[in-house]
Amino acid sequence: MLSQKVFTGYFGKLIALFINLVGGMIVARLVGPSELGKVAFALSFISIFTFLCDFGTGTVHLTIIPQKENYSDYLGTFVFLKILFIILFSVFSFASLIIFKNTIFHNLSSDYYIISLITLISVIFSQLNEIANSHFIAKTEQAKQEVIRISSSGINQFLRLTFSAVGFKAIGLSIAYMFSLFFTIPLSIKWLVKEKIGIFQLKKAKEYLILGLPILFISIFSTGTEYLDKVIIQFYASSYELGLYSFSQNISSMIKMGIQSAGLLFIPTFSFCLVKNNYDDIFGIIKKFEKFIVFIAMPLLFSFFHLSNEICLILGGKKFYDAGPVMGFLILSILIFGLNHPFDNLLAAQKRFTTVAVIAFFRNGFFLLLLFASIKYISIQPSLIASICILITNIIFGFFSRFIVYKSLQRRNKLYLFFGKEFFVIQLIFMLSLCISFILTLIYHSLFSRIVGLFSFLILVLPYLFVKKKLFLTDTILVFKNILPNKLIKYIKSEL
Repeated sequence: MLSQKVFTGYFGKLIALFINLVGGMIVARLVGPSELGKVAFALSFISIFTFLCDFGTGTVHLTIIPQKENYSDYLGTFVFLKILFIILFSVFSFASLIIFKNTIFHNLSSDYYIISLITLISVIFSQLNEIANSHFIAKTEQAKQEVIRISSSGINQFLRLTFSAVGFKAIGLSIAYMFSLFFTIPLSIKWLVKEKIGIFQLKKAKEYLILGLPILFISIFSTGTEYLDKVIIQFYASSYELGLYSFSQNISSMIKMGIQSAGLLFIPTFSFCLVKNNYDDIFGIIKKFEKFIVFIAMPLLFSFFHLSNEICLILGGKKFYDAGPVMGFLILSILIFGLNHPFDNLLAAQKRFTTVAVIAFFRNGFFLLLLFASIKYISIQPSLIASICILITNIIFGFFSRFIVYKSLQRRNKLYLFFGKEFFVIQLIFMLSLCISFILTLIYHSLFSRIVGLFSFLILVLPYLFVKKKLFLTDTILVFKNILPNKLIKYIKSEL
């Protein structure tokens, strides 16, 4: 059943990715980087305050529900707390907008303020949807999550295209996003009310808040890499630079979805295994996921890196060609994220939220200091600087969290701390292909050098993968047996 859940999530995200990709390609050509930058700034600015919507209760819910047979009162308490926090967020964010209108926004056009107000409403709708979504994740009900995701993506892209075509641009894009979230709320409510929602209990609320307090700090600290980077780029550069950065993040986040589809199942699955003291299953899940990253995702991401300029040109047009190097480094940061993703989630499953909060504090503090110093003293493209800072931060602190979890596990000799030798072989091949591409670029300054670099990578890496025969044969056959259409359809019907 786990395979069906993982691939339902993967295929659901793939469909949403395709919808967003097609819509994004057209919208990017219609509105350009500067208009996309305005939308990205407003969303980032409002999202800085989203920690008020949750107070860590969402993550706590993921760890509590898998361990409880009778969870109705927990669910009722969770719903009450979420609605209360959303009201708090709404009041605080609106007050902040009024204050910042005459301070931070005073040098910006009125469009920024209007877009920010619309975005505030959008985030409120998003958080209302998140109440149901958090419960679906806790119960590993993947099909419900993907139906809502695909519906929202379809409505959003249809409206984005419509508004962009008639000339609304940034304001139109914000309105489209707002309505796409509003129209999926009834579906979330329909499925959530089928659950037995109990009553609010003060004792259970205290449990959520005590466990969620460290996660609240994690959410606050995480704004560094999630949102403040865009705000910094807007004020130190321009909406054009922010548009390039936002476009690159949107494309790379589509790739990241495939990794996250499995990651959403890690916390509830690991929580269940820890209750049973079943470390062997935890090790098995992590090792299979690492095989997927090293033998499938890693070669694909390295290939995308070689042709990042051309990908941006195809997807966004000539205006976004300069976003290629930015997307390239973001793709590499996704690889590092993927390799350490199970370890990050295992920390949460172990309820070591204070440890996660400390890591998040130093991680985001390091990132912001590095970004400020780099933008101030290095005279290169600010969006490129930001993407490189994310990569450096992911490498350092990804390994740090991996090391902490590795040291705390029983029978940890069954896992790699420094990854397997296959990882280093593929990485070495990639570095060699980069050197070939760089040398040819000095001579030809053309697409030819990047294509040769890509082919040199593929010529060396594909025979190696074939010889190793890992995941491509035994594991792949086993995986595809579990995701045959009849089994996937049977699982989806059983959930919906």
